[in-house]
Amino acid sequence: MDGTQCVNNTTRHGVDLGYKMVVVGDACASYGIRDWRTGKEVGEEATHNLAMGILAGDARVTSTKEVLAVLGYE
Repeated sequence: MDGTQCVNNTTRHGVDLGYKMVVVGDACASYGIRDWRTGKEVGEEATHNLAMGILAGDARVTSTKEVLAVLGYE
């Protein structure tokens, strides 16, 4: 199981429990995968961007830079 799957499950569970979830997209990673229909390899960056896009429907996906700015560490 890759890191994005853990982030996905945790985020969705938090949303289900009523929490407003924030995912720091550049602080987690994904692995490449094989497309189940075509058999072609999909690189880790494309997989990660897609996973973050899916989560963005339910959670706020942001960057480390944005979090640091909000916390006053910019």
